[in-house]
Amino acid sequence: MNSIVAWLDGLFGKLPLLPVEARNLLRKLLPWLIVIGSALTLLAIAVGLGILSSAFVLVPWAFYGTGTLGMIDLYLLTPLACILGLIGGSGMIKGKAKGWELAVYSELLFAIGGILNLQFGTILTHLIGLWFLFQIRPYFGADESSAPVQ
Repeated sequence: MNSIVAWLDGLFGKLPLLPVEARNLLRKLLPWLIVIGSALTLLAIAVGLGILSSAFVLVPWAFYGTGTLGMIDLYLLTPLACILGLIGGSGMIKGKAKGWELAVYSELLFAIGGILNLQFGTILTHLIGLWFLFQIRPYFGADESSAPVQ
């Protein structure tokens, strides 16, 4: 999976860098936003699919008009991305490099879900999220306590 991160680094590494103050702010806020957003999305899926009710068995009929790719996103990609976001964001709060990597995979899965459903707002939002994650990558390198120098 590190080849995916290396490939994404090649894409996002060419984009302009934010000022150091903005990256410091992102380092503090982004992990919390990832955890809160993932938790709320997971709860919304549970409520929307009726997992918390006895009518859960009828839910596939409600999405009968949805194509196969939409169902894959709804039942597989989005919940997996939320779980990875919860674990990754929590790891980022603790300063772990693996947490950052899991957060990247989470954003990537959300973007792929947007591509499957042709939701351009979702695609754009999560590509910006990936750019933000690559802005703060130096905070989660081998020396996790060091801030980027510029």
